[in-house]
Amino acid sequence: MNEREKIEGIIKDLYQYIGFTVEVKVREFLNEDGVVERECMITTSDAQYLIGHHGANLRAVEHLAHVIAHHQGIESRFSIDINDYKSGKKRMLERIARDAATDADRSKKPVVLRPMTSYERRIIHTYLHDDARVTTDSIGEADERKVVVKPESILSAL
Repeated sequence: MNEREKIEGIIKDLYQYIGFTVEVKVREFLNEDGVVERECMITTSDAQYLIGHHGANLRAVEHLAHVIAHHQGIESRFSIDINDYKSGKKRMLERIARDAATDADRSKKPVVLRPMTSYERRIIHTYLHDDARVTTDSIGEADERKVVVKPESILSAL
């Protein structure tokens, strides 16, 4: 059994253990560093239960799958998505980042976003990394961490 099949089996077994039967489609691709990553897609009518509030259940199962895979010697990177939840969330967060950058640039004042998970904050930081109009920072503690989108200083443009 190859790693792809092992990862697929781990995910199916986890969901079966908690009472759900799922079909997993694994898409392999090379990331920007040339490392093979796997995106494990699940389509289900039980999405609301499997995703949970703000993706909490999905993150928990993904974490367990990574721990089990690591324990079995699988070092490959993989993610789990259900009914395109993560890709939809990424698009929404990128739109929020773009709007915040525009607001910060126009107003010349920092824009503080709502508290976010580390995954959500990373999407914002990554999306705005190459935007010369703004810089980003995270502030706060634990569940209250949020991204601040700051306009670039007028002096830095000189």
